[in-house]
Order: sequence, then C-alpha cells, then structure tokens
Amino acid sequence: MLHHTKRSRRKGFSLIELLTVIAIIAILLGLGVASYGRVRTGANNAKTSAEISQLANAVGSFKAHFNNIPYLPGGITLRPSYSATDPDGAYLKRLFPQMNLSATGLPTMALNQNQAFVFFLSGGTATNYTGFSTNRQTPFATGGTERIGPFFDFPGNRFNANNEFLDPYQTPYAYFSSTFGNDYPAASYSYSFPAGDPLAGQTTSVSPYNSGGRNVNQRGCQVISAGKDRFFGPGGNWTPGTGAWGMTKSPPCPGADDFANFGSGALVNP
Repeated sequence: MLHHTKRSRRKGFSLIELLTVIAIIAILLGLGVASYGRVRTGANNAKTSAEISQLANAVGSFKAHFNNIPYLPGGITLRPSYSATDPDGAYLKRLFPQMNLSATGLPTMALNQNQAFVFFLSGGTATNYTGFSTNRQTPFATGGTERIGPFFDFPGNRFNANNEFLDPYQTPYAYFSSTFGNDYPAASYSYSFPAGDPLAGQTTSVSPYNSGGRNVNQRGCQVISAGKDRFFGPGGNWTPGTGAWGMTKSPPCPGADDFANFGSGALVNP
C-alpha cells in the first residue's frame, strides 16, 4: 500500500517576516533620502559657487566698460528726472555722461542692493533685462539691435515677487561694492522672509566682510549667498584660510554655510 505524505503549504508571510521586510524597506528608504539630500546639497553648493563667480565676473565686465563698479551704499532710486544735486542721478551721469537727467525714461522705483545689482548688470525691469541702449542720451530706451549688455543673463524663474534675484536656495543674494574704487560704505543688507515662506516672519542681515582692517575686495565687490540654512552670517572680520570669526560647524551657526566671491568655499572656520 502506498502512503501519501501531506505537505503543508505556507500561505503568505508571517507577521514577524512582514515586520522585518517593512523595517528593511524603511531603512533603505531612509538611506536613499539621506543620500539624495547630500547629493542635492552638493549640487546646489556647486551651482551657488559657480553662479557667484559668474556674477563677480559680470561686475568686472561692467567695470571694464563703464570704468566704474556698481556702487550701491543702500540701493538706488530710479526717477524720470533728477535734480543736479541728487546723488543717484550723479552716479548715473558718471556711467552715462550724455544722458538727459531731466528726461531719463526711467520709472520711479526704489531699489535695494539686490534689485539695483540686477538693474546695473541687465537693465532690470526698466529695460526688460536687455541691457542699455547705445544712444548716449537715452541709455534706458528699449529696442534697437545694438545694446550694452546685459552683462549677466538672469534666469527669469529665479526672482521673487519683489524682483530680487534668488540664489539656488531661494534667498536673495547680498551685494556690496566699493565707493568708486576706494572703500565700502557703512551699509548692511537685510531680508525679511515673506508670508508663505517656511521662514516667514524672520529676518536675516549681513554687513560687508573685512580682513586686516580693510574690506575684502577693497576695490571690487562682495557677492554673498546665505547658503542652505538661508541665514546670513553677520559679516565683519574674515581671514583667508580660517574663515569668519565666530562661525563654527558644530554647533552650526548662521553664516557657517554662506558662500561669497572672495572665498573658495563656505565662509566657516575649517
């Protein structure tokens, strides 16, 4: 007589096995998210550093053409006409000696450092970012095939509602420059995070950096990104090779991940 042995068939996983699989998947997802975050941060850091260098080069091109650097002690006010004593009109007259100050063709618009930075490198909204006219009397006229600039091609999707140019981490760049090639004015740049921003209601600010009692890039400019944490360091003393005074990686402090055109990496103590 033949005997048939019944073999039990397993149906599905046991609870312990399911929990084990779920735990493994969670670990793998966690590692993947962390890895993606590091890759994304590294990509944004590289993009920020490269863009700052391009912006600084654009300032150099502007200076080479106009024999002046964009000088912005606290921004500039654009006006349809300027009085003979208006310092903003006087600066524009330095750039465009034959322009008609009584009929500039400009709108009335108060620009902070970031907005004015965009204006001088591209014409901003005043010329639809097409640079400046070669007509010496009407440099802000639009149209025409021959233009001066733009010195930097600003990506249109990187502006906020106030027409401030944002870094790859979505915070406006800070910009400082020398006063006609001599020194930096006593100025700071402040940014208040708007409603809807994860940091809404908070403000970050920065002053120019100095080294050895003199401003860094004494005859040039400083272009600064607030980095991943989106908060600027305070500015002030900075020593090449050692970083900014008071900034540490651990515990992290605002400014530890800032980037600028005068540093080879983040402005933090090594």
